[in-house]
Amino acid sequence: LVDPDEFADLTSGNDTVVINGTAPDNTTDTTDTQEETQVLGAGVFQLPVDTIVVEEGQTATVNISRVNGTFGAVTVTVATQDGTASAGVDYTALSQTVSFAAGEETKQVSITTTDTGIVDYTRLLSVVLSAPSGTSKLDVSRSLVAVSISDNEVPPTVSVATQSGLTSFEEGSDVTVVVKRDSIDTALGFTVRLQTVDGTAVAGTDYVAIDKVVSVPPGVASVFVDLALLLDGVVDETDETLTLQLSQPNKASLGTTPTLTITITPSSITAATTVATTATSTVASTVATTPATTVGDTTVGDTTVGGTTGSVQLSAQITLSGMSAAEFTSARQTSFIATLADICGVGTNAVTIVSSADVTVRATALQIDATVATASSSAATAAASALETTAGNGTLSSQLEAAGFPATTA
Repeated sequence: LVDPDEFADLTSGNDTVVINGTAPDNTTDTTDTQEETQVLGAGVFQLPVDTIVVEEGQTATVNISRVNGTFGAVTVTVATQDGTASAGVDYTALSQTVSFAAGEETKQVSITTTDTGIVDYTRLLSVVLSAPSGTSKLDVSRSLVAVSISDNEVPPTVSVATQSGLTSFEEGSDVTVVVKRDSIDTALGFTVRLQTVDGTAVAGTDYVAIDKVVSVPPGVASVFVDLALLLDGVVDETDETLTLQLSQPNKASLGTTPTLTITITPSSITAATTVATTATSTVASTVATTPATTVGDTTVGDTTVGGTTGSVQLSAQITLSGMSAAEFTSARQTSFIATLADICGVGTNAVTIVSSADVTVRATALQIDATVATASSSAATAAASALETTAGNGTLSSQLEAAGFPATTA
């Protein structure tokens, strides 16, 4: 017989009692000498260690194990918790009590996932155990398991291009770079890193570097980024290159064109080389000028002086051959204005483009009506004289060349 003391604490969760088989007369049963072991604890509940992976639209099966005892009937509560997956959208929420009969070691519960029909990537939820009944317990280190729902749609791909479709641009140009989806599906947003990488062109000298994370929101097919190509003032240089590069896509993958080489060609602008005008010192009047004369293939003409005392202006009409209005970028305007101010000898007084309407293309040439603000009529007359002199002796041409407006042979 077994000493009753061996059963003194059968209510604790994990007690194990070994009972040796004996004959009723207290003699050993020689026909069966093998020990029989009976586990009398109520047990400990565990979930799997590894993440459970399931494709959306399929059912995830979760095993609940009862170890270290199967004595008596017990229960445990199992429930789901949102992570990046949302109940009612990505899966059907679960919260139930699971019953184990005496001697049962394993139970299963099922998690139903939803095929959303859109690209939504991998999402996570958790399955959690709680509230073990009676003297059963939880294995705290294994009372939670992650369930990963994989997407069955293809994520968007992203490429880089230019808005014009061209890859060769003249220095001084503003290039519109396009970060675009390769497909028409715009349901989901994503981000990607856009960088410029030096080739023979050097950032800071030949162009303004780009290094930024571009966000493409849901419903948007393309995002535009400006790339400024600089005038470096070098005459007769060769073509130079840089590379636009996409990397580090988030919620997307790199598409058919993750890199694009941009070629920078030398400027083809012809400098202004002529002036023809007779200025007057009469204040508050405008005097018609003599017709413009031409030196080379570019004209500066129709120069007048007018205005009132304290605000005398000189208007010079300057034509740059072989240059369109679109090519007269803000960078070129800044360089041009600074050079004109220096030539006219007006120091810090402003030289401005009158308005956008005054920058027009006439006979394949860019005609600019520029205004030089001066403090007096004598200063305006001196500025007009400076334009005549520098155009006649070639200084105007050379100064514009130095500012990034290289001349061509007439």
